[in-house]
Amino acid sequence: MQGNVTVQGTDEIAQLASGLEHMRQTLVKKEQIEYDLKSAQEKLVLGMSHDLRTPLTGLMAYLEILKKQQKEGAVTQEYINKAFDRVLQIRDLSEQMFEYFFVNSRHHIELEPAEDIMCAFGDYLSELCALLEYEGFKVNTDRLEWRQISVCINTDFIGRIMNNIISNIEKYGKHENEVCIQLCYGNEEVGISIQNSITRFDSEHQKTGIGLHNISIMMEQMDGRMEVNADDLTYCIVLYFPEKKEYHKISKV
Repeated sequence: MQGNVTVQGTDEIAQLASGLEHMRQTLVKKEQIEYDLKSAQEKLVLGMSHDLRTPLTGLMAYLEILKKQQKEGAVTQEYINKAFDRVLQIRDLSEQMFEYFFVNSRHHIELEPAEDIMCAFGDYLSELCALLEYEGFKVNTDRLEWRQISVCINTDFIGRIMNNIISNIEKYGKHENEVCIQLCYGNEEVGISIQNSITRFDSEHQKTGIGLHNISIMMEQMDGRMEVNADDLTYCIVLYFPEKKEYHKISKV
């Protein structure tokens, strides 16, 4: 929508012109947002198509080898394991794609009533620690300081976010170093910080980024935000939730 609406004077015609210019700017902004969203979705779908093709190609190659070995009467466990690994990659990518379309289709979600952060996050962080320790990770919660602050969350989204984080740490985390979990405060918000050391990604296990994209969308729909800081050695994700002032203490049975 090209061309500005010229506004001159202060009479009724000028007011009408001003209103038309405001409508024009609103439509231009809306069209740009829709264009950016469509471009981002197309880029993501193309990336996912490529990332699915990679393990599929590997799976087909390993199955061909297994068929050949079967004819020769010498099937090896190595290629069975490799084929199974590719099946798991394809399953994970498929689940992430489903979650992407699920969270994008929900333009409005209901948040639970405001509650203390220990009530809101405590069970999820306890489960996170337990699952990581079960997988052989060392978890450090020394800086997990609970304060009297309340937040509003959607339990379905929090569960999905924690599952994504656990899955990423299990795939790419370094067992020798600690996973550090802490709460950070400031500017009327509280953040859950989860940091771990990472192994170098090999070419057979490339990350698509769709998991982080899903987390970002879910955080935005809960009026929060996600922040990621990463280098070759460490990876840190922080989930920020706005503080709710209208807090009424909810007792836990």
